[in-house]
Amino acid sequence: MNKLVFLKYNNFLYTKMDFITIVFNHELEIQLLKLQAFSFKFIDPELINRIVVVFNDKKELNDTFSVTFENILSYYPTNLKNKVKLLFLKDIGLDFPDSNWRTQQVVKIQVAKIVKTKYYIVLDTKNHFIKHINRNFFFNSERKPYMYFDDAGDIFGTFYNNCLSYFNTTCPNKSLNIGNLRIQTITPFLFITQECLNLIKHVEQRENRPFHIFFVDTTLYTEFYFYYSYLVHSNKHILYENNLVHVPFVTLGPQDPKTNYYNTWDYKKHVIDTQDIRVFSFHRHSLYILDNEYKKNLLDFYNKTYQNQDIIKNIFYFLFT
Repeated sequence: MNKLVFLKYNNFLYTKMDFITIVFNHELEIQLLKLQAFSFKFIDPELINRIVVVFNDKKELNDTFSVTFENILSYYPTNLKNKVKLLFLKDIGLDFPDSNWRTQQVVKIQVAKIVKTKYYIVLDTKNHFIKHINRNFFFNSERKPYMYFDDAGDIFGTFYNNCLSYFNTTCPNKSLNIGNLRIQTITPFLFITQECLNLIKHVEQRENRPFHIFFVDTTLYTEFYFYYSYLVHSNKHILYENNLVHVPFVTLGPQDPKTNYYNTWDYKKHVIDTQDIRVFSFHRHSLYILDNEYKKNLLDFYNKTYQNQDIIKNIFYFLFT
């Protein structure tokens, strides 16, 4: 490879990324995936190498989901449809009997085996984009990816400490005086492809068994903390720039708004209006705790954001039926 070709190739790897979404067989998951597909209109197309949807469910359902996905594909922007690819667990060397929280975590890391870019973005179906996103959302001016920070609570703090302990290292951010903030545990999340592959190799050599079996059988770790702790262990966390301004995402969670102010619509709207929020996430379990007034506020928000009647009809369907 001559120097000019190498520079062009290297620049491609920086400017283009694979976007990975993990989905399982659930009606609301499918509706949310349609919404996410439509929201890709807000992503600068120069950022996108491929949009890969990984079906993380029983292999007996693969054919059925392939048919379902033909309809989902129609919701992606026309200029991106040729970049969308559906994969199954077997395509990344996995074969789980069922889908759950832990298998989903494994997929987020093991999918690095088929990623074709230097970095990749992992999404859940609950994530959808609500404002324009370009490379400045993910990288600083020196092309260094951001690591966002968030307050994940005490339970996730235990997971974090477990991960650090596994790699016999300590948190490198105590001197930052950031209180309870730790690296984000929510999607979108930017992974360094090679470091995920290095992590898998490290664990398999140490445990003498496949990475996915180790991770699913062990309930002490979570994927983002495990990945980050490995980076700290290998002094690769410095490949990221810490971004402590705020996580530019808002998540509507399953906590009852009547007893949790941070999950009220007033609070969510205040954050959206006062911070540069680019991603809105709708946790599917939140659907069962929202009253009609909250749902109407959501519908109005989506209507103003997307201004597309087909999408609004879908949102109305999963909110009110």
